Amino acid sequence: MLADGSEHNCCSVDISPGSAAISADIRPPRGSRIILYLDRLGRLEGEVQRVFEDGFAISFSVSDAKKRRLAEDLTWLANRDLADFANKRLSARAEPTQESATMVLEDGTLRGVTLIDVSLSGLGVRSELLPPIGSVIRIGANRGRVVRHFEGGFGLSFTNPGADVEASREKITSNSTD
Repeated sequence: MLADGSEHNCCSVDISPGSAAISADIRPPRGSRIILYLDRLGRLEGEVQRVFEDGFAISFSVSDAKKRRLAEDLTWLANRDLADFANKRLSARAEPTQESATMVLEDGTLRGVTLIDVSLSGLGVRSELLPPIGSVIRIGANRGRVVRHFEGGFGLSFTNPGADVEASREKITSNSTD
């Protein structure tokens, strides 16, 4: 998305935690502020540093924490075929019908969390408290294993996946908090 609000298709060609080369039909001028929405990486803001025949290069305007998170995500994406089975997304993600839910930690501690997305195989959860990777927790009626952390949350892989997305949504929201 350009500063004027216009949206254009693009594709990342090369990316690092601080910058990216983007293939696109547009050539925004050097110094232009843009926002990229990249699959699996989300929203990234930055400034065009150079323009070339097939696109442009952007340097990201992100915090150090966001750079660390981006580095983790890029490492995971580069190595996802080598990652263990639990870390792979097996199902399409959908928006939850309700955002708030209750997390029950292994020691029985209850915490409110926000659901980001739900699939047949797991959840994306926004939470200030990050249970250790590998820990088994419950969110709503679903038990799962924490498989990754990201800035502000974690990924949960169900230990007993449901039969369909709606069933998973219903299980989660039936035991949620307001």
